[in-house]
Amino acid sequence: MSTPTPASAAPRSPCDGPARVLSRSDMGAVMLCRCGNLHLNLDFMTLRFEPQAFRELAAMLHGAQRRIEAGTPQGADASNVH
Repeated sequence: MSTPTPASAAPRSPCDGPARVLSRSDMGAVMLCRCGNLHLNLDFMTLRFEPQAFRELAAMLHGAQRRIEAGTPQGADASNVH
């Protein structure tokens, strides 16, 4: 006879368990979960991405960094962000 699981015990998900650290800095870390998702861990939050969404985020950030390094880009879209 098996012992019943307490009602307060949450079922384990594929994300439970160790994740592999892919990159780390003073700002945080990028970790690859067992389920295949990537976790962007910052000091104050964690964002979870499917691999394609992470690639799109990385490309967007890389494009922004290239524009920053090139100086103020001509024809950049203006928007109020503050």
